[in-house]
Amino acid sequence: VGCRAGGIPDLIRDGDTGYLVEAGDVGGYAERIRRLYDSRELREGMSARGRDETERWSWEAATSLLRNDQYQMAIDNFERRRRRGGTGIAAFDETEGAESRSGSGGRLLWQRLRVKIVRQWTRLRGLFRRRRRNGSSGDGEDSRDGQQVVETI
Repeated sequence: VGCRAGGIPDLIRDGDTGYLVEAGDVGGYAERIRRLYDSRELREGMSARGRDETERWSWEAATSLLRNDQYQMAIDNFERRRRRGGTGIAAFDETEGAESRSGSGGRLLWQRLRVKIVRQWTRLRGLFRRRRRNGSSGDGEDSRDGQQVVETI
């Protein structure tokens, strides 16, 4: 039983993996706790679904997605860019001309690369949060967003 505030609603699906109650609603909390206390079947079912959801979004599951799906797409994109005559790394290829004109050497290149990586990491973090909140399996729009992040990197 959790408060319907902050990030808690992203973690609990009301009535499925737990209950959400409005902040300050003491009677609501007591009623939800009583329901769970009175029904072993409800308690065990909700507990099992909550555990399944937790395991679905574990670090192991998230890194598995990155390692098995996103990483392979990044490798494929790297090879495709290299075959076109670039370095294979988008940030290097895009900043090559600017670096030689600026006279600042590799520092400018690395600054731009860092900015790109931080932006893409932020997008990827948002993608995982949306998937967790929406219960997405990785199909559809979220999957396309993840592919765009990898292509950009």
